[in-house]
Amino acid sequence: NQQQHTRSLPKQIDIYRLKAFLGRLYSIPSLELKLVLETDEWDPVPAAKPEDDDWSCSEDCSSDDGRRSEGDGGDTKKAKGKGQEEEGKQRDLWVRREIELVDSTRPVGFWVEGKEARVRIERRDLGIFE
Repeated sequence: NQQQHTRSLPKQIDIYRLKAFLGRLYSIPSLELKLVLETDEWDPVPAAKPEDDDWSCSEDCSSDDGRRSEGDGGDTKKAKGKGQEEEGKQRDLWVRREIELVDSTRPVGFWVEGKEARVRIERRDLGIFE
């Protein structure tokens, strides 16, 4: 259930004010908001090597290591020409860089380089009343 909205905001607005604005806009307490800046840069995720694992599991343990692969619908891609080794070995996986905007008085412009930015809003589970 994802929605996309476009808003023009000054780069001088700090994170506290941005969260307060978004909290009022979406009727969510600002302490429950998590802001994630989605950049256009790609970072490599090296392929897992069996000898690097510090633990072992039984045969009925799943091989999922928590990373998203190209078929998972995540924002990943296979490297083209980079990290390619001998045929048969898995190439490195590349994922889009995401930066969490932590609560601070720093202006949004500290993280945003251009005139536009994509910020994903998530609801943070505080676990206070559990």
